[in-house]
Amino acid sequence: MNSHTHTLPYIFAFTLALAACAPQGMPVPTLAPTRAATPVSALPAGQKPTLTGQFVFTIGDGTLWLLDANGENKRALFTATSDTYADFPAFSPDGKQVTFVSSKVNADGSLAMDLRVIGADGANTRVIASPEYPKIAFSNPSWSPDGSQIYFTQSYIIPPASQHDEIDRVSASGGTPDKVIEDAREPSISADGKKIAFLRSDYTTYLTGLWIADIDGKNAKQLVDNDAFLYISTPRYAPDLQSILFAASGAPRKKLPGALATREKDAADSCWFTILSACVITRAYAHGLPWDMWIVSVDGQKFQKVTDVGTDNPQPAWSRDGKLIAFFDANGIWVSDRATRLVNQIYKNGGFGGFDWR
Repeated sequence: MNSHTHTLPYIFAFTLALAACAPQGMPVPTLAPTRAATPVSALPAGQKPTLTGQFVFTIGDGTLWLLDANGENKRALFTATSDTYADFPAFSPDGKQVTFVSSKVNADGSLAMDLRVIGADGANTRVIASPEYPKIAFSNPSWSPDGSQIYFTQSYIIPPASQHDEIDRVSASGGTPDKVIEDAREPSISADGKKIAFLRSDYTTYLTGLWIADIDGKNAKQLVDNDAFLYISTPRYAPDLQSILFAASGAPRKKLPGALATREKDAADSCWFTILSACVITRAYAHGLPWDMWIVSVDGQKFQKVTDVGTDNPQPAWSRDGKLIAFFDANGIWVSDRATRLVNQIYKNGGFGGFDWR
């Protein structure tokens, strides 16, 4: 059983988005797995960054893995079984616990999901929230800065082609979740606990925007328009509270405030063959066009592209001081220097799943 069965709604929506963007009358290419591009900029040989802490991630096998940030000492934190697997891990602020979503395959093939917390030493696993109905999916948990609350996405399909999303909050010790924001997913909490960044998708156009709001969901403001990129994911509030990191698929589709002009190569990457300015064959990737990381200021007035690697569905995380950005993708774990944009590979076994750095 694939550990991303419960993310199929997002993949389904994204596939339809590609179809909507294809020229009328032209066939839409089949999505097929692909390897991410080799980074175009990297640290000189032998000059690896000095990293501390640990990474937690899942490569799609349902097991949560811990890895020292220097790329050594990989070990299982939570081991998948034949019918139970884990996804979306996130460290608590003190690094002593990890929250994650657990999925169990029932005899009829349906999934029973819950939100759990486990000690970073692998002890004291406990369920802190379970869906009210079997068809509800949990994803993308995020801790409050004081470690007392966990915010997460609750979703369910609305036939024939829509989806309900909301961000809920539950005590880290367990209890009944409270709804925080309607029509929202993938929460990220600011370091001062006052703000929340999140995504909001339009399931009629299958486009997604980036928003911020007060921690109670009030005073919501959109920072990245729905039509700015083909797709965006995994917002991460910067440690300095001044910006939001996010992953974006493809080149910008419109002019972004404060961003440098898009390279001609980026703009052309979406097409293999052109006749009379018409795109004849659209390039197919496992999760859309190549992805990179961007930063947007909290006022929405400045955008900065912070990687140029053409990766595949990256999952990012900040260093504590905000100077480095780690990300996990199809090829492994990478670390990018925010100032120089130089990239170094830390670990070579990649996949698709949650990722965090303590």
